[in-house]
Amino acid sequence: GEAWASAGFTVEAGRVHLGNLEIVLSGSGGRRGLTGWALDPSPGAPVDGLPVADPGADRVLDGEPLHVNGAVAVDHIVVRTPDLDRTSAALADLGWSPRRTADIEGRNGRFSFYVVPTRSGKVVVEVIQHAGADDPAGPARFWGLAITVDDLDAAAARIGPSGIGRPKAAVQPGRRIATVRGDAFGISVPLALMSSRLPGR
Repeated sequence: GEAWASAGFTVEAGRVHLGNLEIVLSGSGGRRGLTGWALDPSPGAPVDGLPVADPGADRVLDGEPLHVNGAVAVDHIVVRTPDLDRTSAALADLGWSPRRTADIEGRNGRFSFYVVPTRSGKVVVEVIQHAGADDPAGPARFWGLAITVDDLDAAAARIGPSGIGRPKAAVQPGRRIATVRGDAFGISVPLALMSSRLPGR
């Protein structure tokens, strides 16, 4: 929890509450990065290799925690796969349909975006297939997180250049993104901060 707190997140009981989702910080077992997700209803088994975690007991929060860096929500979760069609079929079994699928320009790959409902909102799951994967038959894997902040320039200024890259244009029209230097804080998840969504998107 200290690593995330040092990057400006409020950590309560080993969890970072962001809008309609919670990030559970395990920090044990030698595993790095995103190690699972809790789904409701739970499929009871990995989804194309993506581990399903036990969400634990529901907690009642006393108001919405404020984060020094201005974080307000999980914008999207990034999944990498060697076979987009196979992973898409597994997600279809959950009742999910891609909102958009396209080629990655100049990278010989493809991606799909899923808008997934949660108990109090929605989150985007971005599934990326890169050609030339080490194991074309290997499982899908969680890769990283993008977090929406209320003011990206202010967040970057608070964190400082040693902890975050310069904000730049994001793939989403009208939005910007900056990559957190996880090694500077001891955060093992590839993490980015994004400007707020445009109205109606």
